[in-house]
Formats: sequence, C-alpha cells, structure tokens
Amino acid sequence: MSISSFGQRLRQFRVERNKSLRETARDAEISVTYLSKLETDEGNPTLDVLVKLARLYGVTVEDLTAGLTGAPRLDEALDRFIGEYAEKFPELRDPDWQGMLNGIRLRGRRPEQPEDWLTIFLDLRRALATRQS
Repeated sequence: MSISSFGQRLRQFRVERNKSLRETARDAEISVTYLSKLETDEGNPTLDVLVKLARLYGVTVEDLTAGLTGAPRLDEALDRFIGEYAEKFPELRDPDWQGMLNGIRLRGRRPEQPEDWLTIFLDLRRALATRQS
C-alpha cells in the first residue's frame, strides 16, 4: 500500500507499533480527537506534537513526513517566500521542509507575507537544531 498523506503515515507508524488511538494520544499528551484529526489529514500538528509523536514512535520528524507521494501543491505565498529566500537558506529547497511548512496554519489561515514565513521558518529551524543537539 502506498502512503500518500501525512495522516496515513502517522496511522501507519501507530498501527505498526500496535498502539491504540487512546494510548498514543495519552503518551503524546494530546487529545484522542486531535490525533484522529491528524490521522485523517483534518488537523495540522504543531512542531511540539511532531516531536512528541516522533519520539513516541522512535523515528525522526523527517521520518514522519518523508517519502510522501502526491504532496499538495505549495501555497502561493509560501512558494514566493521560498523563491525569495532559498538562496540564503538552501534547506528551503528540500521537499521535507516544503511539506512541513505547507501544512502550517495560524488560526486556520496560512501566512500571507514572506516576513511571516521567514519568522516561522527560522523558529522551526532553531527548534529542530536545538532538539537534535
């Protein structure tokens, strides 16, 4: 079976470890409803939740998002941001970074200005670097 969405990937990791939704949600310190929404691609995880789930499953955040097929088209504002800043930050060309950023919503909306994307990107980059060291 081809995994074609982030939610399917999350569910696959959970099922492979013989964990229930309730058990996983408890261990990740999130609600069952939220985890269910993530697994059905109806929710957007925070970086903190991604890190908790990755640790729980014994994988990296990149493993949770890597290798997905049929990735959604990049948001127009995000695409402009990448075009403007990829020279300075080459990791913006990485599909894993693009996929993670593309899933971000702030109060249900995507950031619209390159400066907003820059702030989010730099914060994520700093958080991931801190957790990996």
